[in-house]
Amino acid sequence: MWEVQGLALGWCEQADISDSAPLPPYAERGVTLKLAMALAPSYGGAASVSPSLIAEFDEAYKVIERKCALRNLLEADTKKMPRSEGGVSTYNITTG
Repeated sequence: MWEVQGLALGWCEQADISDSAPLPPYAERGVTLKLAMALAPSYGGAASVSPSLIAEFDEAYKVIERKCALRNLLEADTKKMPRSEGGVSTYNITTG
């Protein structure tokens, strides 16, 4: 579901119900809360999805988004950038 949105968590199918979920530690809370929200209507109706549960999920989901975005950043190629002489730059970005 989230992989379609670019949030690859490394999930793979599990052969045994007792296997641990193959999730990175930063994603466990968000996935757990999303599962709680999905199952809540079966255990007490939609009213059991409280605003605090939704807010907590939103925060955990933002962590997942940030971590995935950071992981997908490409390192800048600085090989062709000019280097300063003596290791100290006198360039001032505001004056050129």
